[in-house]
Amino acid sequence: MREAFARRTDPWTSWAAADSLTNLRAKQRAALWVLVAFYPDGASLDQIVDAYHRLELVEHRVDLPAQSDSGLRTRVSELAAQGYVYDSGRTRRLPSGRQARILLGTVEPMRIGDDGQMRLG
Repeated sequence: MREAFARRTDPWTSWAAADSLTNLRAKQRAALWVLVAFYPDGASLDQIVDAYHRLELVEHRVDLPAQSDSGLRTRVSELAAQGYVYDSGRTRRLPSGRQARILLGTVEPMRIGDDGQMRLG
């Protein structure tokens, strides 16, 4: 059974990316899919949470496991610890007026090398 979170109409690259996330739990995979699929240029944590709930509740995506706001924040934190989510170094002003870090997602985990630079794998 395929556990990918790509839509039937998505290009093969989306399906390949979804299939490559086999070492992640379903809730982590779903949170990462929302970040990578809908925010290729990065998103704040609030944007990730809002998009997830919009897809889950408004568009009735049954393939997305139910998650609370704090659960999603925890999943993103876990993904960051594993190298799938990382800080872009940019910030964006939210509607509330505060600045938020912009996070990027990748299906290839990022690692910090001995020289302090981020690289794949």
